[in-house]
Amino acid sequence: MFLTLSSLALFGLLLGSDASPAHIMDSIEPEKFLGKWWVDSFSHAIYGDADRCAHVVLSKHGDEWKVAAQYIADDGELVQMSVDVKEDKRHPSRFFLEVGGETLMEIAVVGTDYTNWAVIWAKSGSATSYNVITRTPNMEDKFHDPIQAVLDKANLKKVNFHKVPNEDCSKKDTI
Repeated sequence: MFLTLSSLALFGLLLGSDASPAHIMDSIEPEKFLGKWWVDSFSHAIYGDADRCAHVVLSKHGDEWKVAAQYIADDGELVQMSVDVKEDKRHPSRFFLEVGGETLMEIAVVGTDYTNWAVIWAKSGSATSYNVITRTPNMEDKFHDPIQAVLDKANLKKVNFHKVPNEDCSKKDTI
């Protein structure tokens, strides 16, 4: 629902091999996802792994869902993009991220508490990744156990995920 190209590079980041998520939520309440989310960590890089301060803002205008994304590239420049979010009619917890009508990424909500964290599966081409996103730039330790419980269903360990450096982000954060 809210990855972006580079936040697609945000939520994805080397090549994974999870062709389909091991488990996703049966249904979700999309409106509870509105607002800002930070990419805390990921299992595999989809677009690269040098970016920092990766975050997205999910908004809804009428029936249209949008993701605005920002991250700081390895050259220090702020990268911004906007992506349309389309629901997958086959499953209420799956979405497609599109730019100009072209699908860039498929995502699925694996687990969430809506208020603090979510685990998102993402696929672009043949590359896949599980991503931990949080409402704050850095995940609070108290959320490790519920996040790990979700990752256990995919036989993944959070300690093996790549951490996105989200320190000193406020200077360039405009969304």
